[in-house]
Amino acid sequence: MVISIIGLLSSVVLAAMQEARAKARDAQRIQAMNELHKALFFYYDANGEYPKPSSGTACTNPVTNSIQCTSFNNWDSPAGGTTLASLLAPYLPSMPVDPAQTLQQHNTYNLIYTNGASARYGYGYSVEINGSEYDLITRLESTGNPLRCGVMQYISKRGNDTLGTNAGDEWCELESGGGAPSNIDATQQLYALSNSY
Repeated sequence: MVISIIGLLSSVVLAAMQEARAKARDAQRIQAMNELHKALFFYYDANGEYPKPSSGTACTNPVTNSIQCTSFNNWDSPAGGTTLASLLAPYLPSMPVDPAQTLQQHNTYNLIYTNGASARYGYGYSVEINGSEYDLITRLESTGNPLRCGVMQYISKRGNDTLGTNAGDEWCELESGGGAPSNIDATQQLYALSNSY
């Protein structure tokens, strides 16, 4: 009897600790996103456009409507090129890396917002080819975070691919129902920022 009570208490404590750790990682993500957001505005103020990285391995090739980059490999490119990290260096000395970084290769922006087994933790940046608008995204762990997409229903400026498909659409459906339907159908755990919010 005593052993079963101890086992029950330890499982409750373990679950509470895991949720507390997830909330702490989410707080780190939100802070990092806000720092990136500020650096992007400082860059815009100095250059009249948002940064457009040119590296084809750290980001998608800039030949379509959007350039998409991720925090894989610390936002860097083994092939060189103008990376987001180098463009933002005057405003953000070190680029954030997700506390649970699970991106496994470059050009996997869609794995941050997708649902399902292939979903990954990391940061994503998508900018219009002319530097006029952007999206920043990350995936939150805690299902109760009030800033998640399922509560906030963020609008995507750049859409869900490099062609700008579904630009201006909601990232996800509201958990409570109602609201506008989403053609992107992102995870409700998404946290997004753009040049308009």
